Amino acid sequence: MEVCMRRIIFLLLLAGAGLAVGCSENMRSGMLVSSNSVFLMPTSAKTVYVHSRNTSENQQVTLSDLGTKLVAKGYELVKDPQSAQFLIQTRVVYCSKAQSGITPETVLAGGFGSGIGRGMSGGMQDMSGMMAALSSGQIPPNFASMQGGSYSSRGALPTDGIIYFCAADVQIAERTKDRPASSPKDSKPAEPQVHKIRMVAGVEQKKLDVAEATPVLQEKLSTGIAGLF
Repeated sequence: MEVCMRRIIFLLLLAGAGLAVGCSENMRSGMLVSSNSVFLMPTSAKTVYVHSRNTSENQQVTLSDLGTKLVAKGYELVKDPQSAQFLIQTRVVYCSKAQSGITPETVLAGGFGSGIGRGMSGGMQDMSGMMAALSSGQIPPNFASMQGGSYSSRGALPTDGIIYFCAADVQIAERTKDRPASSPKDSKPAEPQVHKIRMVAGVEQKKLDVAEATPVLQEKLSTGIAGLF
């Protein structure tokens, strides 16, 4: 009886491993791109206030792990935005599969705060053309020069699968020193310096699996935002 139970457990473990491998084989590659570069002033003040929202169709992309990543880098999360050196506001504006006229690069091209639709492609290369160039080691000129944009990826995405991606607009306000004044009465707090950036994370799958893609995309976006600090 004991031998039979061991065999059953062994078979169940094998079946579970097979399912896990099957899931991992569905997702082939991923990418993370940003519309522009952001440079924050070095400071010993490490307080951060994070405010995240999601207006996309995938409400599971919460960027809830962003705070944890910032803490791991030595920053302190505060509940009062007025006491924070850095105020981070994020909004996930789009999560869906790529389609004609709406691809990661066209959404990125619009930049922070822009709308998302078929009319925003602006002559950008389609996904297949862009990825073909990237896989051959050539970054498309219009992509590389886009608002001083940057490109980072685990590798070029294949083009024979389904691209599922999320776009997030990120605004970072950092406090600066007060402006000098001739008298205390005239002193005014300096306006915070505001940085705006759009980030797009995507994965390529054999078959569309939103549940599988969601945590991967959230991880990529959170890592990208935390990487600015």
